[in-house]
Amino acid sequence: MAVFARTLYAANYSEIDIFDITDDGSIERKSSIKTNDCKNIRIEGNKLFAAENKKIRVFDLSDPHAPELKATISVESNIEDLEIVENQLFAYENLNGLLTRKGKVLIFDITDLENLPEIAEFEQYCNDPEMQKSGNSVYLGCKNGTFKVTESGLQSINGSKNYLREGYVYDGILYQVFSGTLHKSSIKAEKTEEDGWF
Repeated sequence: MAVFARTLYAANYSEIDIFDITDDGSIERKSSIKTNDCKNIRIEGNKLFAAENKKIRVFDLSDPHAPELKATISVESNIEDLEIVENQLFAYENLNGLLTRKGKVLIFDITDLENLPEIAEFEQYCNDPEMQKSGNSVYLGCKNGTFKVTESGLQSINGSKNYLREGYVYDGILYQVFSGTLHKSSIKAEKTEEDGWF
């Protein structure tokens, strides 16, 4: 799920459902975008990035209830998850076959939506992948290990699958799960303050 301009977007495999968020916090379904096995989405600025089968699509959210397709990045197989830091898009591509366990992290320059070059790729099989950013770093959490994405490749770090899970922001509070513990942070002026574990 992702939120932009009082609009909630939810990846639902065959579509991305679009909901209006009302003043009392309830949601009302407005429309949807047809997709091909969309497993995850991210929003950066006023753009929505959709991880799909054999492609990543980029939508403009100038009209939040009617996203407009702006770009498509073609890939070899299923994009399981993605993350965005500054002008770089990080994606995990699942290349598993009947008898093989393969995958890789792809990095694209998204400065110009007319030209989306791949700038790096790193091979790594990941069982049940989840990507998440922390500051300017991107992490890949797998049941078979946790990795930090660096310029030269993937750096293995301590922690099991539960080291890295999704984050959620509500009413100025960021909730994230790391190492099986819920971490709560107050978000003020784009800085993280009052960090605390509970």
